[in-house]
Amino acid sequence: MTAQPVAPVIPPAGRPGRYRQGRLSAARALPLASAPTFAEYVPVVSAAVTAGTRRAYGSYWNRIVEHWGERHLDEPTPSEIRQLMAYVKSHVVARRNARGGRSAAEHLVAALRCLYRHAQDDGADHRGRQPRPQGRQAPPPALDPPGRSRRPAG
Repeated sequence: MTAQPVAPVIPPAGRPGRYRQGRLSAARALPLASAPTFAEYVPVVSAAVTAGTRRAYGSYWNRIVEHWGERHLDEPTPSEIRQLMAYVKSHVVARRNARGGRSAAEHLVAALRCLYRHAQDDGADHRGRQPRPQGRQAPPPALDPPGRSRRPAG
């Protein structure tokens, strides 16, 4: 009995993204050995950015290292990022013009994006399975200015 050649697996034509998504979720379960930890990589990015970026994101990077310092860059899941956003929102310093931590959560996401952008540029790419979105992301909808009530139209 001779061995038959194995045909390559071709995704079904009706579902172009489904086959790839299954492989991606399987790959997500295993962290890449080459991905640095947050504690190792935050100082690298902090040294590479401008003083203004460091001032804006530094406290959020410290919070990330505090919570995920020993974890690899490819380990946090979207739900864990949402949990950290909720934590940051709930532990924000309340000021007179506060919005309940909304800006703090947005800045945390921006700080994470900055980290991951530098990781991808440095070749410490943890997201080989998740392509980087092209172009700018749409900002969240604007809120009404504080201290002003909505006036009915007309």
